[in-house]
Amino acid sequence: LSIATLPNEVYAITGLKLRAKSPFKTHFNIELANGATGYIPPPEQHKLGGYTTWPARTAGLEEAAEPKMIQALGQATLDLGKEPDLHEFAMGEYQRQASHAKPLGFFTLNDSSGLHPLNSIWNDEILMKVVGNAAWYLPGAGSGLGYGEESLLQSSSFVKNGKINRSIHLAGGHLETSNLKLGTQATIALWFWLGHESGASDRTGELINALGISLKAHQFPDHTVGLEWSAQSSVRNERPETSEAAQGTVRTTFADDWHFAVLIRDGENVRVHLDGSEKPVLTGKAGKAANEVLFGQGLEGRLDEITIWDRVIEPSLIAKLWNISKVGEENAKRSVSRTERKKRGAAVSAAQKDAVQRTAPHSENWSASMRFKNTKANNVNAVTAYLISRGPKGDHQAPGDHLGIGGNYKDSSPGRLFVFNGNVASQIVRGTTVIEPGTWNDVKLERLGSRVKVTLNGKVEIDAELPVTAPGAKELFFGKRCDDFAPLEGDFSNGVVDGAAASWSAVGSDSATPLSKAGKSSNTKDRSTAVSPMPGGPGISATALHDAGAKSKVPTATPPLSPEESAKKWHVRDGYRIELVAAEPVVLDPVAFDWDEQGRLWVIEMADYPLGMDGNGKAGGRVVRLEDTDHDGRYDKRHVIVSDLSYPTGILTWREGVIVTAAPDIFFISPDGTKKVLYTGFSTGNQQLRVNGLRWGMDGWVYCAAG
Repeated sequence: LSIATLPNEVYAITGLKLRAKSPFKTHFNIELANGATGYIPPPEQHKLGGYTTWPARTAGLEEAAEPKMIQALGQATLDLGKEPDLHEFAMGEYQRQASHAKPLGFFTLNDSSGLHPLNSIWNDEILMKVVGNAAWYLPGAGSGLGYGEESLLQSSSFVKNGKINRSIHLAGGHLETSNLKLGTQATIALWFWLGHESGASDRTGELINALGISLKAHQFPDHTVGLEWSAQSSVRNERPETSEAAQGTVRTTFADDWHFAVLIRDGENVRVHLDGSEKPVLTGKAGKAANEVLFGQGLEGRLDEITIWDRVIEPSLIAKLWNISKVGEENAKRSVSRTERKKRGAAVSAAQKDAVQRTAPHSENWSASMRFKNTKANNVNAVTAYLISRGPKGDHQAPGDHLGIGGNYKDSSPGRLFVFNGNVASQIVRGTTVIEPGTWNDVKLERLGSRVKVTLNGKVEIDAELPVTAPGAKELFFGKRCDDFAPLEGDFSNGVVDGAAASWSAVGSDSATPLSKAGKSSNTKDRSTAVSPMPGGPGISATALHDAGAKSKVPTATPPLSPEESAKKWHVRDGYRIELVAAEPVVLDPVAFDWDEQGRLWVIEMADYPLGMDGNGKAGGRVVRLEDTDHDGRYDKRHVIVSDLSYPTGILTWREGVIVTAAPDIFFISPDGTKKVLYTGFSTGNQQLRVNGLRWGMDGWVYCAAG
């Protein structure tokens, strides 16, 4: 076992690089969260930008910081005295067969960093470089997709020793080689993947520019993909539909499958083979070939296993490599899954037309309510959050009734409530009130036969016709949609379900704790729980409603403890004890506190973290003073002194008031709320690294930390 320690937060790829350099079978990385240097991204991520790179820029680290750390720690593990493992990416059967076919260049793209992908064929003259933005070490061909049903990556025929095959993801960049004099007898093969179906759009990117032609991949809005010559019309891979409802043909080449494209020039003729077919899908005449070969210009997606020959390879070798890869088997499984989803969608579409007539009105009379606080900005994602959802678990067509908060999708209304009845019906009704992030709200969703009604904070927000698309659905979810899409980031409590003809019970997302029996009241206390934004993570599933008229509180998967119960879980040394002095609702969002000479507790509450009260940085931090009016040792009275501070972090009682750190300022705040700036100019970058502390020094000065 080797252990490496890092004084900051790093990307997962950094840990994987260290694991690869360690000569030991097991390697463990320990990193310090929120270290003084912030996040340390690999060099390519600096160019891509985004949330995970700005802390490194504010810390002032050079882009080469991560490689230097890798080099130092990697050498340190080698210094422990064990021989390194030189077979991290030993060739699997596919790569072995491709190498034995004697190519000029074979770029497996298993690289984890650098500007020059390694050529597995020892040839110093055949070099490749990355131009522009790209991300390394993403799941490659044969390794699974890394999301949804294929979240667990797997070994494949591409790499030996149970390793994961990797690829490069192009994000505005491309690959190129130079000094390649291939002539008129040459072959270029590669694998490509164009993204998840949720990002399907009409777009075209170049796979290969070489041998006198430009071969492009054209993705269509239905997520199929076709190959095109530079100026020729698209040719799509088609085969007869085998279902009973067949009418004509359907496209079967999908963008979220890995595909194997082979471009061959034979004299003045060129042809393209796709997915192991010995017969070409495109044929034509070539133009004048340049010595430069380009891959992936304007392409959004991944490339893998680029192989270059200075000869025409046999169709049998193309078929052999495809069969060895076993990628066709993976694609076939996804095809079955797509067909099943399509059939379910068709069934839902047919069912919705007469759902109200077929379903007795009383059986579709139910309601669910909750109290929630959303902390995500309303314009960040397509849907800000789903709050209450009734529909079949895991069905990506999401038939049913789904109450959510609008985001930035197309014609959505950011921050406003809506009810959606699934992807097939695709009908939606909306409210008008904008829900500010960071605020607590009470909401109730009612299904009244063919109508839905939504009440927000006691007022009717939505009352409209909306067809039933999942009649008799037996599952209800709080804090996410039935297919785990757009989970709530924040808190919720007081989940209640009411009314149905069937017998229902409530369970947590990973447990089976039933509600009380119909007709009996539950003694479950109102509790709130933090909701993680992880698919399949926390969220509440009610797999059955109660008999009509029965109500019950919905417990969380792991119920939070009461303040009193929580205090009992502490372990202290003999002779010490812990006493509860303040809890919600007397104190909210505390981050720092101090006592004055009268025994009153002054508290900083960072209510505006992390995105501000409105999701756009609006200040909302508070200074509150707590008092124990009945002298029982527990604070019971709350005075809000100020409530407009920007991410306050520290507090120190001083004279009749308090000194407070709230970058860019350090304030003195009087009991009446008057603020006086004592010092200013402190950094307003990362909220977690702002000026804070406020501690007396032995020299009579007050010290604080910053950065």
